[in-house]
Amino acid sequence: MFSDHNRDFMTKNMKIVIESIESKFNEPFFAEFKEIGIDAISKYIKTIEDFEALGMIRDLGFGQDNQAKTAMVIPPQIN
Repeated sequence: MFSDHNRDFMTKNMKIVIESIESKFNEPFFAEFKEIGIDAISKYIKTIEDFEALGMIRDLGFGQDNQAKTAMVIPPQIN
């Protein structure tokens, strides 16, 4: 479902249990949105990697947006 690279990134860098996400995407309710979700997660990972490649130190201070988040175009909400 996810590329090997994305699986590795989510497992090692984000400490995410991939099987949990994949099981949700395989539920009938999410079938229509599965590819959208996989694509969005892939784009989020790419944005994080691009940001980290800049070598900038993240400012996680209270009340400030994450620089990676503000650099990314967030897709519209699905109703």
